[in-house]
Amino acid sequence: GADEISYKVNISFETTPVDPYTLSAVDGTNGWYKTKATVTSAAGYTIAQNAGDTFAESTEFSNQGTDVRYVYLKNTATGGITDRIAVNVKIDSETPTNLKIEFSELNFIQKVGQFLGFYNPDVTITFTAEDVMSGIDHFDWTYTPESGTPVTEQVDVTVSGNKATATITLPANQADQLHGKISFTATDKANNVFGIDDDYVFIVDTIAPELSVKYQGQEPYTAQQNTYNGAHFFNSDVV
Repeated sequence: GADEISYKVNISFETTPVDPYTLSAVDGTNGWYKTKATVTSAAGYTIAQNAGDTFAESTEFSNQGTDVRYVYLKNTATGGITDRIAVNVKIDSETPTNLKIEFSELNFIQKVGQFLGFYNPDVTITFTAEDVMSGIDHFDWTYTPESGTPVTEQVDVTVSGNKATATITLPANQADQLHGKISFTATDKANNVFGIDDDYVFIVDTIAPELSVKYQGQEPYTAQQNTYNGAHFFNSDVV
């Protein structure tokens, strides 16, 4: 029969250096990149994301998420290529989405048109937003009075999946009267920020109108009035 020829192929990789690459500075918070992550090869090597790609001094990752990325190094002296090397970076360049402001029906006493509501003694306001990558870190809400200086405060959030919620009650001191608008921004864990304003004007009014009553006899020139124990007595009809 025909002669059989067998081949044995040995595949070997270039030795991976102890410190194979350096990463660009993180430009977000909590270890997240907000833009791209640049990976630069160690001295004496070039780098690529695939062994068949063109090797260069650095390569960039911009795809979103926390999935492990991989690179290869090529020894510039020998031409040898290392086995793949894991690169652990987190990238989130997307701002929070689906921001909403909702006003409670509780203590809602009157609504005038679509954008004006009266409350007594307070109003509960709920903020919601979503972030699919790094997740929501916190909200900053702003009360802008009809006249005066806006007030901004940060509020912690309750997170369920990708959705974050926070609720406030205004005014904190029920003696305060409010007349203005609410806006808020959502900040994710990478420090991406997005905000919305609400055209809804809310009024919290807990002060009853002051009333005064004047009494006068029907014949002002001849009528006489006496007061006893808070009661008013007249010698003629009263108007």
